[in-house]
Amino acid sequence: ANRCRLAIFFAVLRILHASSWQHCSEANTKNILIESFAAKFEGSDDATVLFETHGSLETVITGGEFQFKITHQDGAEIAYKGPFDLCCDFFSSTVCVWEGTYPNQQRSSGCPVAPGKFSSQIRRPLFVNYPGVYRAEISATSASGEELFCLRHWVHHRPSASAAPSPAPPPSLARDGPDHAAAAAPLARLGSLVSILVS
Repeated sequence: ANRCRLAIFFAVLRILHASSWQHCSEANTKNILIESFAAKFEGSDDATVLFETHGSLETVITGGEFQFKITHQDGAEIAYKGPFDLCCDFFSSTVCVWEGTYPNQQRSSGCPVAPGKFSSQIRRPLFVNYPGVYRAEISATSASGEELFCLRHWVHHRPSASAAPSPAPPPSLARDGPDHAAAAAPLARLGSLVSILVS
């Protein structure tokens, strides 16, 4: 029975992966038209994951937030700690800087973002080195809380033969500062869900 369930699971994954990206919710507003979305792994031993989106803005973006995550075929989830600023962190054309001295720093605004073509490239460490199929998702909301889009893509990760599998991480791993792992957990068996929160 388990073998049958696994066979069906991987058959569905192959079909979904072959269909490239797709919307993962009903939200597909006329304000943002998505032309493509893909997740890619860069490197083999110390992989990073790249979320790449292309599209066009039909109206001015005055603010908002977005989040993204990847989920291994076994159910383990790597959720990057957000939410992130839509204007500053999503659009490749915007640049925001931190001003002032800690702990009273303030970040410059990337808003508004003018209508027209846009591209987005977001890179983060993968933190684990397990082979298999990963589901990548990214979603965004407007300044008023309206869901702008939710995108999904399946991608294979094939570590090099010389790379040793990642050891099971400790129950929690806390670090200060941005772009560090806040917590980690080993991969779960098929059907379960273990969250790995990273910034």
